[in-house]
Amino acid sequence: MLGGWAALAEGPAERLARVVAGLGERCEGCGEAPLLGAGALRSGLVLVCDPLIAAGQGMLTNMLVKVVTVEPADVWTASPRPCGVCASGLAQQVQAIRPNAVLAMGADAAQLTGLVERGAWGKWAGVSAIATWHPAEIEAGPAQRKRAAFDVLTEIARRR
Repeated sequence: MLGGWAALAEGPAERLARVVAGLGERCEGCGEAPLLGAGALRSGLVLVCDPLIAAGQGMLTNMLVKVVTVEPADVWTASPRPCGVCASGLAQQVQAIRPNAVLAMGADAAQLTGLVERGAWGKWAGVSAIATWHPAEIEAGPAQRKRAAFDVLTEIARRR
């Protein structure tokens, strides 16, 4: 009886730790260390983002702070790998966290989450998710991308 109550009282950090422990030391698909997210769980936001260079990191920080009104340290973040087993492990971690929303930024992140249409809400790992442009794509692209990314970030701010 007590075990059932303990499972109900378990928080996201405890659930995440249990999932991570079950991933093992090496991914069975690619042989690398398992793909793990990092960051705090306070914001209710998961960010799956293609790798960033320094300039892109600054732009992403500005977008999160000024539009979504969340500190980057409070966002649980992961960078995707093409390995399907790693993607499955990442989805298990997101299910354990139970965030309010998932934001996928970049082509690889959109593909990993199955969100092929940028700006359209869908589900990934049982959570509302939306994809938008990567900061490098926003910076290098036409003005319409900036507006579209701003609209997505505004939607994220409403949902978190």
